[in-house]
Amino acid sequence: MMIKKQHFMIIALIALIAFITMPVQANTITISNPDATVEKDIIVYYPNGTMYGLYNTTSIIDLDSGMDYIFVLKPQYSNPLDEPATFLSSIIGWLTTNALALIILAAMGGLLLRKW
Repeated sequence: MMIKKQHFMIIALIALIAFITMPVQANTITISNPDATVEKDIIVYYPNGTMYGLYNTTSIIDLDSGMDYIFVLKPQYSNPLDEPATFLSSIIGWLTTNALALIILAAMGGLLLRKW
């Protein structure tokens, strides 16, 4: 019985990862920033790895609809030693944004590592 539960959890985890990483297609992309304490850079790459451009969350990006692109959202760097208040607000914003995902990962890890 224990082995069947572990196999089910592993299959469910693989299916969840496969569902999350599916490619998408859109003509218009609007990026909202729910965590207004951290500014983000948007780096756009062609599929071959060359950079198309570097933008921020308020920029308008003109793209060719016939091309493929890779988007990378990167938070702007803040040094915790130079600006501890900014760093602390960034960490709090990140934790509140990702709280549900962290709880789910902790629960799945607890189920997988639990001794039967």
